[in-house]
Amino acid sequence: MSYSSDGELDQQSAAIRIQAWWRKEMRNDLKKAEEQYRIFERRPMQPVRLKTSQLIDRLEQLRKEKRLEQVKYERIMNLPARKVNDFLADEQWAPEEAKIEENREGQRREEAAKQIQKAFRAYSCRQKAGQYLKNIQHIPLKRRLELIEEINERITSRKTWNRCSVKEIETEVRKESWDIIN
Repeated sequence: MSYSSDGELDQQSAAIRIQAWWRKEMRNDLKKAEEQYRIFERRPMQPVRLKTSQLIDRLEQLRKEKRLEQVKYERIMNLPARKVNDFLADEQWAPEEAKIEENREGQRREEAAKQIQKAFRAYSCRQKAGQYLKNIQHIPLKRRLELIEEINERITSRKTWNRCSVKEIETEVRKESWDIIN
């Protein structure tokens, strides 16, 4: 850096310092912009999309209401003056077609949601039942052999409740049958 005799920076070195400062600020601004862009990319966009769709739905609803109001206004303009009050009284109590249609659409959506939920519940129940049956019916070979062995042990160690032999039972039955006949 060169100073003039007064101790001030000369124009060329001042210009160089200003340019260096400008470049540094531009780099910092670029870094900040890149960081903000990275943050923006990471931020989930779902709430923004949801709000946008809600705003669009509301805008469509307002447009429908505006069209209905325009139709009413045109109708009032074409009516004779003495029938305007009657028309307004009737219009106040008469249900608007848009609200009726909106209710119908809401009911259709609810019914569709119920059917979807019902189908999903049935599907999940079928899946659970299938998994349960699969777990019950499919017994691994090792476990199957263990169960067969356990059943065999129970059968062989079983004590008979009937103390008499088959021949004794047959003789008793014959005696009873003779007693009945005689």
